[in-house]
Amino acid sequence: MVSSKEKVLASALELAKQGGWEKVSVRKIANSMGFSTMKIYSDFGSKENLFFEIQKKGYQLLKEAYYDSIRRADDPTSQLENVFMAHVQFALEFPTYYELMFNHKFKKYQTQSIENKQKACQVIFKVITDIGTTDPQTTFIHLFALLEGFIKISNELPEQSNDFINSTIKQIAKNFISGLK
Repeated sequence: MVSSKEKVLASALELAKQGGWEKVSVRKIANSMGFSTMKIYSDFGSKENLFFEIQKKGYQLLKEAYYDSIRRADDPTSQLENVFMAHVQFALEFPTYYELMFNHKFKKYQTQSIENKQKACQVIFKVITDIGTTDPQTTFIHLFALLEGFIKISNELPEQSNDFINSTIKQIAKNFISGLK
């Protein structure tokens, strides 16, 4: 059975899908659910706490997507190609989570937010290390810069087909990996 907290998180996500995170308020969440704002504040304490819970869930989903993508390949090069695809697919399938995870600045949870991001991305860092690059940290930063740029462009060109996006990110991954060797 779904708890009332889970329902609140789902409602907040739905409202963010409709109008962006900046338009989500505790009052709007409460109204959409027939709750009082006090119920939400008693469960979460603040809107920032609620958003942070959603962000944590997003990082867990992304981490699971990374692990799933790695399990489908035997060698680190193929694993890294799969991670590229998993990251982009997550960003395009779950843009509301992605926006909160990578574009939202928390005041109270800034450190914890960074830690959650780092935990999710340890998977990628390990694959990069397994490939044997001389500077895994710089390689990781380059990889994320490529991914973020591609995702931003993909979101601005929504008329692109999934086939085009998938073939393009595969080519970007191959070019990136060939530059590591």
